[in-house]
Amino acid sequence: MSDTKPARTDWFRVVCAVLVVTIHTSPLETVSPDADWLLTRVIARIAVPFFFMATGYFSRETLEHGSIIHSLKKLLSLYAAAIVLYLPLNLYMGDLDTLTPSSLLRDLTLDGTFYHLWYFPAVILGLLLVRGAVKLLGWTKAGLLTFALYAIGLGGDSWHGLAVLLPGLDRFYETLFQWMDYTRNGLFFAPVYLWLGGTLAHRQPDQGICAVGLLLSLCALLAEAALLRYSWLSRFDSMYLSLLPVSVFLFSLLSAGAPCDRKDLRIFSLLIYILHPWCIVALRFIARPLGLWNLLVNNRLTAFFAVCLASFLVSAAGTALWEKWKS
Repeated sequence: MSDTKPARTDWFRVVCAVLVVTIHTSPLETVSPDADWLLTRVIARIAVPFFFMATGYFSRETLEHGSIIHSLKKLLSLYAAAIVLYLPLNLYMGDLDTLTPSSLLRDLTLDGTFYHLWYFPAVILGLLLVRGAVKLLGWTKAGLLTFALYAIGLGGDSWHGLAVLLPGLDRFYETLFQWMDYTRNGLFFAPVYLWLGGTLAHRQPDQGICAVGLLLSLCALLAEAALLRYSWLSRFDSMYLSLLPVSVFLFSLLSAGAPCDRKDLRIFSLLIYILHPWCIVALRFIARPLGLWNLLVNNRLTAFFAVCLASFLVSAAGTALWEKWKS
């Protein structure tokens, strides 16, 4: 498969990176908690599934017929660099004081060594799982497996309260959470979106149907999220059942169109994702001495824009350095 990519998917990666920043800054909390919940706990939840689907979409041939070793090497290198980058913050926050061999293994393979770095072990483990399942079962049956894993993940996340009512599942999840903090990981969350992205690589759904489907599935997502918000069912709020059709219809709409290889946008969005927590910390560090604490910390909306600006500037510089090094 060609490495050229629809331009809209590359641009939307940047949108998704900004949505991840909203999750970690809650920009509307000081304006309206309800609006902030809608933005950060519902709308922004489309971001990471989109990243996974893009990876699956452009990895279909290697997942089905080739080798994923090259992709895994790049991901492992990025993950190792990100771990080193955030090691000073781990030290400052005392994360290493209670570290044990088992917790280190869990962090490296499932939870991530910093709160946003779970994405890297998730995509690595997800690719390994989907590739292995496709090799053993074929593409369709591998998809059924990923849906089953997602269903288990839902029972440990948004629909946990309902799942533990079933006989034996309370003990199952109690045991499961001795080995992981969340089911939002490479075992239960990433595989289905990687598989769905790969499936769409060989299909071109009708754009009108996708537009209507996206509208209806977004309504379903809002209804599901509202139900879970005002009930006792949720343990966490990163996995929704209706997030599956939302992601499929959204990606189908964005992946149609003229191909355009914008690797600069992919690098830019990746750097925003990786670097924005450091920007949050840096702004908090300079805010008090500059007398800007209310502007850069207490006011969540201006803090969000400041984090975005800092992240954009650092990421743009990093992208320019990458392009210069590659040229």
